[in-house]
Amino acid sequence: MRFVCVYFCVSDSSEQTKKLYRGLMGLQNLGNTCFMNSCLQCLCSVKQLLIYFNSEKFIKDINTESRSHGKLSLAFSDLIRKVKQASAYSIEVPIDVKRAVALIAPRFSG
Repeated sequence: MRFVCVYFCVSDSSEQTKKLYRGLMGLQNLGNTCFMNSCLQCLCSVKQLLIYFNSEKFIKDINTESRSHGKLSLAFSDLIRKVKQASAYSIEVPIDVKRAVALIAPRFSG
C-alpha cells in the first residue's frame, strides 16, 4: 500500500492553528492518484483554506451548477475534517474526493 504523508509546516503557534494542524497522516493512493494526493496535501497546508472549510461558511458559496454540483467542495471539506481528527500516522482513503474529481474529469474514474 502506498500513501502520501500529509504534514503541516506553519509558523503560527496560536491555539486556533494548533487545533487545525494535528500532525501526520497518510493519503492512500487509489490507482493513479499520486498527483491528486500531492495537490490535496498542498491544499491542506493553506491555513486560510482550512479555516474557511472548517467554519462551514463555504456551504453558502457552493456552486450547484458546476460540473461536480458542489460534491468536490463537500468531499474536500469532509477530508479536512478527517485530517483534523486523525491520529498521528493514520491513513485516510480520499475516495470521495476522487469520485468528485471524476465527475469533472472522467479519465479519473475507475
